[in-house]
Amino acid sequence: MNSYLIEKEIKLKIDYWLERASSFSIKSGMQWYTETNSFALDLALKHNKSINTVAGLIAVFSPMKEWGLNKRMVECYLEEGTCGHTKGQLSKAAIINNGYTNDIYIIKVLGGRKTSSFYHNIVHPSSSDKITIDFRIWKHFKPDSWEHITPKRYDLMEKCFLDKALENHIVGNQLQSILWLQTKTEHGRFTS
Repeated sequence: MNSYLIEKEIKLKIDYWLERASSFSIKSGMQWYTETNSFALDLALKHNKSINTVAGLIAVFSPMKEWGLNKRMVECYLEEGTCGHTKGQLSKAAIINNGYTNDIYIIKVLGGRKTSSFYHNIVHPSSSDKITIDFRIWKHFKPDSWEHITPKRYDLMEKCFLDKALENHIVGNQLQSILWLQTKTEHGRFTS
């Protein structure tokens, strides 16, 4: 299938889910990253850290964790210096927590596109040009022919979300969070 048809398929799925979006998903999604930025800033002030450091910790602990657990893990890490995550993620957290405050360095430590985009969206909620493509977004918006995410596929999906956000006069991460909340709600997996 050529890239034009793939792009069209992704955008049709975005339209489908956006049309189904509840007022809750729209209202909450529009503010999700702004509120997450505020959460990170509150923790940063409480623990004498930069918002970049806390956002990096949020991102590093996010893989395969629901949002409520992700927040508790970051709070626990900042208070106790550890939390129940993998050795690899704890190692990255230690590097970020010990002085990395620059976007470039934190993104390099985070490594993956999903976690780097998540970090970027938290730190820059109103101007982000990155889309957090987690397992839920991938599952619901990928073309049926795609099995695995690759850098090229990530780029194309991100472009589709950014195009549709522009078309709807919102920031890309707002569209992503609206649709993320809507898919969670429809599948009975909504937890804050």
